[in-house]
Amino acid sequence: MTRTTTPRGTTPATTSSADPAPGAVSEMRAVVQDGYGDVGVLRSTRVPRPVPKDNEVLIRVHAAGLDRGTWHLMTGTPYLLRLGFGLRRPKNPVLGRDVAGTVVETGSAVTRFRVGDEVFGIAPGSFAELAVAREEKVVAKPAGLSFEQVAVVPVSALTALKSVVDVGRVQPGQKVLVLGASGGVGSYAVQVSGTWCCLSGRGTSSTTGVTTSPTGRGATTSSSTWVGTHRCAGSAAPSRPGARPCSPAARGATA
Repeated sequence: MTRTTTPRGTTPATTSSADPAPGAVSEMRAVVQDGYGDVGVLRSTRVPRPVPKDNEVLIRVHAAGLDRGTWHLMTGTPYLLRLGFGLRRPKNPVLGRDVAGTVVETGSAVTRFRVGDEVFGIAPGSFAELAVAREEKVVAKPAGLSFEQVAVVPVSALTALKSVVDVGRVQPGQKVLVLGASGGVGSYAVQVSGTWCCLSGRGTSSTTGVTTSPTGRGATTSSSTWVGTHRCAGSAAPSRPGARPCSPAARGATA
């Protein structure tokens, strides 16, 4: 049994003269799955080209990231997630969520982006030549980074940021223990917890006690220590050996 996607919406969109008009190309190449399982359920085929809704952009995919969440969606585990994504098979058969590429169409209500903009973010079905994303789910790609570099950021990095800042509410002077620091979310959690003081302007930071196994397997822990309580200012001396000063320029570059 085969299964294909159907176009998402019929809202007129703005199109680049360098890209085929919406009606000119009706199909695209994509990686799809007809059911849950290991990589054996994946296949490459042609599916209908998606159409952006009012608040969506259509992105020509240059790179797509692979995170742990994509594996869960492929295997359908834990089983509870199938209540939202499909009981016997995925509601959206095109795999992938992290995306980086160029905007080729915009919905009528989109105001932040225009055709030709280089963006990255979250777009369900990113393992394809084209993918649609809600306007608020993508941001402009930094000029100094490649599509491949930014494509691995969205899901894992946002999860780490929310965990450290919104849920953990980490404050200067606290220590953060990250279990599984060699993983996608874990590696970002180490970086976020070690630089959040710079981004928030609340002091210096250092990372200590990082222990990883050569293969990335087994028990892996990282202790990221907040050592400064003064505000970042110019080239102020670190408050403790190993801490790095956070200048306004460095905060801007990090952000």
